[in-house]
Amino acid sequence: MQRKGAWNIAGLTGPPGSGLSLMDPALSDPIATPRNDVYVFGIPFWNPTLAEFLEWWRAALTSEERRSRCVVLANAHTLNLACEDPEYAAVLRSAEVRLNDGVGFRIASGMRSVGVKHNFNGTDLIPLLFERLDRPARVFLYGAKEEVNALTARRVAERFPAVEVVGRCSGYEHPESAVEQIRRSNADVLLVALGNPKQERFMARYRDRLNVKIQIGCGGLFDFLSGVKPRAPLPIRRRGLEWAFRLMIEPRRMWRRYVVGNPVFLARAWLSRKSDLALAGIQPERRRLSPPVL
Repeated sequence: MQRKGAWNIAGLTGPPGSGLSLMDPALSDPIATPRNDVYVFGIPFWNPTLAEFLEWWRAALTSEERRSRCVVLANAHTLNLACEDPEYAAVLRSAEVRLNDGVGFRIASGMRSVGVKHNFNGTDLIPLLFERLDRPARVFLYGAKEEVNALTARRVAERFPAVEVVGRCSGYEHPESAVEQIRRSNADVLLVALGNPKQERFMARYRDRLNVKIQIGCGGLFDFLSGVKPRAPLPIRRRGLEWAFRLMIEPRRMWRRYVVGNPVFLARAWLSRKSDLALAGIQPERRRLSPPVL
């Protein structure tokens, strides 16, 4: 019996512990399905090099099919939400591509004896994808406040000659109205900047109606692309401390996510280590391991 307030998404159920369904869109995708390299909280993630992901991106972008392939960039906050909400965890599993974002994920991956090959921070990744386009791409921008969304569209047009912004709407637009605008735009790429978990739920719920090739949940990207909010200086970002800079800039909004959420995530990552290794078919080491020292 479906619980009150829930909604159905094709392909989100499957054999216990599998995270897949016979209806899972990835199973019939002609583009190679990414590997499940590491599990965190029972959710499988691909651990590619940047070059490997770029190869997938180009294949999906040049495909004639408009399958609305979902790309999820998961950080500690994303995974904390998934740990607390099994339905959201199923939404994440339904995406074709699940990638790591941030130092918290890197630590959790290290607990599972997997070294992260690249940090897929959306604020860095998406501009890089646009810079490396070898053919024009049609892009739709969905999310953020109206003025931020409009400014982002102008900045994208100025910075990336190969990108054509074919439509946009703020995050305050009704989802049904947004879906119709996206469908009519015939965009290749949809950027959904609604924040977790709203953006991933939107992508999963409406994927069959969006008529795009790739959709990426990108959180606060528009705030940074538009210049409305500053990014941490590069040395801070290289040390994996951008979260601390954001906490300093927006303490009232970010303190719970980082001051409370980061320690909770690390504890959960350590406690779920054995079950995640079992899902990956790896036997945990017999010697006693100590939690990482930060």
